[in-house]
Amino acid sequence: MTIPREEGSEDNPIKWTSVTEWGTKPPGLTDEVWINGLLLNINEAMPSYLKSIIAKAADLNTILGKQALAKTINAECRRCGQVLAHPETGDPCILLAINDKWGGKFALENRKTKKRSHTTRSADEIPLRTIPIPPENQS
Repeated sequence: MTIPREEGSEDNPIKWTSVTEWGTKPPGLTDEVWINGLLLNINEAMPSYLKSIIAKAADLNTILGKQALAKTINAECRRCGQVLAHPETGDPCILLAINDKWGGKFALENRKTKKRSHTTRSADEIPLRTIPIPPENQS
């Protein structure tokens, strides 16, 4: 997994640092424990980062605006090695924007079963908890 190496800014509130600034793995820690600690920091920062993307989104009253937001959120999660987690099961999901006669709605789709759930018309109600991309889904 590649860790982004951008400095935090108003557009990107996550303050990334390079791997060399994190230093070397402390003695006595396994690789898995050290990497999980790094991922925990990303998991805590992602919801506020994704909320900032939603706040800047334009035209969420149309299906095109909702599709653009869903595409952006999924891409940013992937870029950070994360995926949205279903709020009840914790399963990896992607965000979809589904067309209907009222301007569309958002839904989570389970990446394994393709079952859609947790639909909402409001972008503020999208569950934004993330988890690391499971190894079988990385590409």
